[in-house]
Amino acid sequence: MSNFSQDGAAQPTDEPLIEHEKSCRLMNFSCSSDGIKPAITKADMMAIANEIKSLFLDNKKGITYTTGNKSASYTDPDNGFPKGNYLLVNSKSDATSIYSKICNVIDVPYKGDGHVVVNDPDKPSTTTATAGKTTILGKLRNNRRYRPVAILRFRYAYISFGNIVPPVFLIDTTFRNQSLVEWY
Repeated sequence: MSNFSQDGAAQPTDEPLIEHEKSCRLMNFSCSSDGIKPAITKADMMAIANEIKSLFLDNKKGITYTTGNKSASYTDPDNGFPKGNYLLVNSKSDATSIYSKICNVIDVPYKGDGHVVVNDPDKPSTTTATAGKTTILGKLRNNRRYRPVAILRFRYAYISFGNIVPPVFLIDTTFRNQSLVEWY
């Protein structure tokens, strides 16, 4: 699972920070030695973390992409991308870039841009100003923004084993969690 979020300096006043997570399954591994596939090892996780470091970090900062009102899905259930798995983007090129990098990290073939389906809703993105305000209990409050356009930066990636053990943070540029590999 990887996390992207808006830089704090770009966050509008009185609005929550925009954060998106992108996940996929590691289909080549099992989380325990009881599985049919081989159990994931620390060496496997180090290899994945180093791939993330090379593809998702640039000059010791997370790469960026622009989020927006379009939903882009890449479906390949045999390789860890189930149906309904989507990413909010402002352009198809951002979606293909992120999906191809994720496929590269987990060592599965990227089936090409033709497998990325982008849905463009009739409703445009809104900002704090265009979303308007509503009075609730005598206080003027901002309406919720609809899929706002913002630049999101890669922050961290981790492997989750469900609720069996805590997640293993492969890389964390926020310094909140111990990274498996040194990236700074």
